[in-house]
Amino acid sequence: MPADRLLTTVLRAYQGVPDPAQTDRILGTTTSLLTTLTNPLNISLLTSHLLTAPAIWNNPDGLRICLRIISVFNTAAITVHKNEVESHNEHPPYDAYQPRKGGGIVSDDWARAVIKGADDRSPRWQHLLVIAGVLLGMENGGRHGLSSGLRSTLERALVTAANLALENPMRDGILAAESIVLALNHAFPLLSDGVRAGLNYDTLVMIMVRSVTALEGYQDGIFLQHIDADLKQVPGDKFDWSPKSSSFLQLQKQASSPILSSMGPLARLIAHAIENMSNSLLAIEIREHLLSFSGRLLEGWKRNKLSEIDLSEEEAFLTPETLQITAPVLWQVLKSAMFATVVILQGLMTRTVLDPILSTRRLAPIGASETLIILGNIHFISSRLGSNSFSAHVFRASQSHIPHASWRNSKQPFAAQS
Repeated sequence: MPADRLLTTVLRAYQGVPDPAQTDRILGTTTSLLTTLTNPLNISLLTSHLLTAPAIWNNPDGLRICLRIISVFNTAAITVHKNEVESHNEHPPYDAYQPRKGGGIVSDDWARAVIKGADDRSPRWQHLLVIAGVLLGMENGGRHGLSSGLRSTLERALVTAANLALENPMRDGILAAESIVLALNHAFPLLSDGVRAGLNYDTLVMIMVRSVTALEGYQDGIFLQHIDADLKQVPGDKFDWSPKSSSFLQLQKQASSPILSSMGPLARLIAHAIENMSNSLLAIEIREHLLSFSGRLLEGWKRNKLSEIDLSEEEAFLTPETLQITAPVLWQVLKSAMFATVVILQGLMTRTVLDPILSTRRLAPIGASETLIILGNIHFISSRLGSNSFSAHVFRASQSHIPHASWRNSKQPFAAQS
């Protein structure tokens, strides 16, 4: 189908009702169109309509959609840059009278056309997803697809959009707040130090901390109660936590959530924000939030039947499926929660030592006491992992990874249903 006709079809599909079976095809075809349209105005139009599409945004799994939007523009940017490089490297050289690969739009012009589509019809937090995707696709992984001037412009645009979205982060709901965190977490390594300094860390830091413990994060440890309800005693005096149980399936989904799956970089970003925020007293609120979270995590563990089984007794009291399949996933999530907590605490302690207000005789002892309580609350995790569990090397996470959106997996481009 010609690109212009396919554009019309996709724009019509954007206005439909959400259908998970069609979402993949719509986004896949959108990615394809972004790389094959020859008119920058159509790229802007496509971007603008994508950001307001009911078929995409009226979706119960909102944050995963947000990650996929980043992925769409990341993948499209990689392809546009690749096509441009290959055209320049062709032997014989590119012939102006022959069609170029893809849409034939150079990377800078393509990026400008995309960003132009992030207009007043959509909120600022959605603009963040687009800018982050373009930056990642053009500049991540050693690529240098943009001119230095345009890259700097996009970096500043990302921070400006973030700060404007942070002026009233809850106006558009929890999804907007978590999307700000998601986009910044992935794009932050690409920002220069000067641009980073422009972020409103005071507003951002608590939104990030809450995202760690909320629904898309560790859910305040509520999953431990759900697991306990699914633990069944079976013949042989063993406990079984089935891989088919609702609590395990939910835990698997939780572990792969956009926030939890990139917790390493996020924890380090929070620590960086703590060290650079203007209002040092926010450190008290952050520490009390960690105190509350770690306390609920410990309480949930104490009420879970697994807590009654010593590590040395697990083979005797747990079924093979529990021992080999379900329990390891639980401990991986708990280990991630422990390391995230420790990295954030490290940022808090660094700020406390250097800050003239937090290090006063009145506040410093309180901070030290609460820090010890937090570490005590997560001791049930660290004690299981051994003496080296707090090594800084254990919690290294790869650079922000955005999966490529692929339209090649579809047997045919999206077509509107009759």
